[in-house]
Amino acid sequence: MRVDETRHGWSTWEWLFGLLVILSFTSCLPLARRLPMIVRTVAQWVLFLAPVLLIALSWDRFGVARSDQSEHRSRIWVSFVGCNALAAALVVPAVTVFFGVFLRLDWSKVMECSLGLSIVALVSSLFGARSLRFPLFCGGLAMAALLLVIPVGVL
Repeated sequence: MRVDETRHGWSTWEWLFGLLVILSFTSCLPLARRLPMIVRTVAQWVLFLAPVLLIALSWDRFGVARSDQSEHRSRIWVSFVGCNALAAALVVPAVTVFFGVFLRLDWSKVMECSLGLSIVALVSSLFGARSLRFPLFCGGLAMAALLLVIPVGVL
């Protein structure tokens, strides 16, 4: 008899991690300048590392959901699109930053593209496989928050 490997609900640590991403975003906003510097620094590190961790988690759960027979195939394909959009939302600005000297790309267009890809990941979390809803939703939210927090003048 096969053990069901998919998860049909969010566990406590997933709720806490999602709350941590939202709190780290709000503490990086200009309105939170009264917070101690250490709190803002930790919040920025959480905001920088959250998309990377959630991309890895979404691809790991996609491998499990793909082999699940109880999940509908259209939901698996929507999740596949969401995983690719989330990964591309992180790769596009990274390529622009690292190879910006050679490519001469406009950062505002790159940011709009990455925000669009983050929104695709958010929407695919609503229609995707159940086990991928958390990493796609929080990953799209964290990536969009990261793009909105970094000022254009820095890059």
